[in-house]
Amino acid sequence: MNVDVVCVGSPFLDLIFHELSHLPAPGEEVLAKRLTLTPGGIANVAFACHQLGLSSAISAPRGTDELGQVLERLVEQSGVQWIGRETNATPISVAIPSQRDRGFITINPDAAPDTKSLASIEARALVANLPNVALLAPHPKVYAIVGDPEAVQFAGRMSEPLTHLAAFFLNEREACALMRSDDPVDATRRLAELGTTVVMTRGDKGAIAFDADGHHVDVAAPAIEVPDPTGAGDAFTAAYIWADLQGFELSRRVEAAVLYASLSIQAMSERQKGIPLAEFVAKLRS
Repeated sequence: MNVDVVCVGSPFLDLIFHELSHLPAPGEEVLAKRLTLTPGGIANVAFACHQLGLSSAISAPRGTDELGQVLERLVEQSGVQWIGRETNATPISVAIPSQRDRGFITINPDAAPDTKSLASIEARALVANLPNVALLAPHPKVYAIVGDPEAVQFAGRMSEPLTHLAAFFLNEREACALMRSDDPVDATRRLAELGTTVVMTRGDKGAIAFDADGHHVDVAAPAIEVPDPTGAGDAFTAAYIWADLQGFELSRRVEAAVLYASLSIQAMSERQKGIPLAEFVAKLRS
């Protein structure tokens, strides 16, 4: 199989509670207005890549339990191919609104990459969670992402060169956790000194990036109303990769990614975030 981007890692079945007034106290029942079931995690990156005109695939074990069948059907409907061995459990993530953002409760029972299935895919670019990057065969375009559990796992241990990465994406909280710092910008700069471009998303403040030579880009986010921020970072990652594969310089990559993420989470959607390429290009040129 030949694709533009292969996303290595667990797609989650996201259960997203909408319009929850507050988190319940012990023993309290709180009503949400509705619940959405949608692919999440690395599946969001793959979907946004697909929306941007890049052929994409997921390489990960496929759960054969009832929830796994639901997730596989949803991924198929999104236009993304999913390659991987069968397993008996499905990664699940529950998204809970929290202070104009959302928090997650997650279970990931089979997080190791399916390297055998991955070997059957040829791609222009790979996206993988930071712990899985070391398990992959060398590739000229590897992009790394990280989540809170991995940031805790690697906290204070980021000393090995990152020259094998095309870019590394994370948010302010993850940067501080990885580098055991109270200053996310300084943490991002020090990560870039390990030999790659590090791009830190900053929510409604936009994003900042440092390359290995110390050059940095700071891009503000447009002021928008955000009905549901779930998937914003994934849309950002996909758009940055799209821009990189187009040959854009760093500042244009980050500008494109900030704009795409903002437009995607502003658009109402009951499923994954990511606007079509034609709509995005029109906004990019305006």
